[in-house]
Amino acid sequence: ALNQELLTRAQFLKEVSLPYFKRKDSDFHDLQNHLQQLDKVVYSRFTIIDARGKVLADSRKDSESMDNHLYRPEIQTALTYGKGEAQRFSDTIKLNMKYLALSLQDENNLLGFVRVALPVREIIEEQQQLAAYVFAGCLIATLIALGFGFYFARGFALPVIALTKSAEAIAQGDYQQRVYLNNKDEIGKLARAFNYMAASAYDRMERITEDRNKLSAILSGLVEGVVALDHQQNIIHINNAAARTLKISASASIGSSVWSSIHIVEIHDLLQKIFTQGGVSQAQVRIPGEKSDTVIEVYAASLDQGSLGEKNRQGAILVLHDISELEMLENIRRDFVTNASHELKTPLTAIRGVIETILSDPTMDKETLWHFLQRMQGQTERLVTIVSDLMALSRLESGKNNDFQPVSLKAILNQSIKVFTTIAAEKNITISHNLDSINNEQSRVSGDAHALGQLTDNLVDNALKYTPASGSVDIELNIKDAEHRIELRVRDNGVGISKANQARIFERFYRVDKGRSRELGGTGLGLAISKHITEQHHGSISLESEPGKGSTFIVSFPML
Repeated sequence: ALNQELLTRAQFLKEVSLPYFKRKDSDFHDLQNHLQQLDKVVYSRFTIIDARGKVLADSRKDSESMDNHLYRPEIQTALTYGKGEAQRFSDTIKLNMKYLALSLQDENNLLGFVRVALPVREIIEEQQQLAAYVFAGCLIATLIALGFGFYFARGFALPVIALTKSAEAIAQGDYQQRVYLNNKDEIGKLARAFNYMAASAYDRMERITEDRNKLSAILSGLVEGVVALDHQQNIIHINNAAARTLKISASASIGSSVWSSIHIVEIHDLLQKIFTQGGVSQAQVRIPGEKSDTVIEVYAASLDQGSLGEKNRQGAILVLHDISELEMLENIRRDFVTNASHELKTPLTAIRGVIETILSDPTMDKETLWHFLQRMQGQTERLVTIVSDLMALSRLESGKNNDFQPVSLKAILNQSIKVFTTIAAEKNITISHNLDSINNEQSRVSGDAHALGQLTDNLVDNALKYTPASGSVDIELNIKDAEHRIELRVRDNGVGISKANQARIFERFYRVDKGRSRELGGTGLGLAISKHITEQHHGSISLESEPGKGSTFIVSFPML
């Protein structure tokens, strides 16, 4: 009854003070005077508080001198639930008080709070008087009710307890819980309805879980990255492919704003367009990287709901397609066509020029004609060499002729050294090696002897071409027992290769020094062929070089 009285007074105070909050020019000092007069009549303390906790009016103290009340227990409770109660000692009026506070709202906007308080001493006196009357009535009623209640309660409570336990279990996710009652009354009907509800909920959850797992598996298995956004542009799903492409954490970004997770201007502009205009849009984005840029095609589509002309943006889908490799391959293809055309055009142009010169002078002397024919022969041989290398490269890339046999890498190297010993002697270059310390059985690998011979010939020939007279070429064959691999090192003390050129040295027709390479008779395909042969034999090839100090080509193969 006392709580109801406090509530009635608080609701009255709420109706009185609400107009003051709605008017911007309200004078709460005038309201405070009214509250003081009202306090004298009903002997209750009245307090008006704004949304930030500032006291605007109080019936027993000047509001300007009072502390902020936002963190008073009753105010905090009213802030959460709309109504709050508390009983404590008031530092303002030095009495134990019972407080009841209500929040004031206007169209879901919090305006402030009203609070009513009574001294606990008076409440206790009223409660004691009321308790005396209530006790007598309750004692009589209890004795009567106990007799009837005990009889009915046992039959009613047990099914309710069973239903309660089952409901709690279902709330925890155990949708297989059931209640088995034989009652024919309303409790029995409730139990049967409960079981039907639990079975239906279980079936729906199973379907939802199955659909969610299928969708998650599909999205996770996609090569393309997928990012789903809600209407507030928060990330609600992102698959691993998208996280890898955007270089962000999939788990950490869920629930966060797309603007705070993805720091790419082009994607932000695309989303802004989608959420403003709707439809589908596309953009190409380049993400800088340490070694190379990542290029992605981004497709964005809005998720709309509603009829035409009244669509609401429910979210958006981003689809990311990494085209870095395609762009790289396109650049390689373009460079290959350009370089191949140039390499073929040079000897053809020379041959055409010689032929035109011969045809233009029918009386040309035999010695001059012989000179021109020798030039034609040299350029023709160069064309044959380029075409042969291209055919060899094409055969290696096609993966044909992989009928590998156990072969000795030492024996193949020895053959290459014999072939180039004469050339090295002519250039006054010393070839040294450590092959005498390894037997043929130790150096066995699975491979194509012809292809491996072409690999070693290319590496030794390359070293001799770029080593000056009186230089040296060192060949090492080392057994790596711990790694179960055999390693070939071809080292020269020639011109060396800069860091910028090392990354492209194995590309087709790529030359560090184009003029010198052609003078030495190279086609620009030797190292590309060597790389393909190495990869075909499940090996690896790398380069260590420094300009002016020479180069070392390192090839490694698995041993038998």
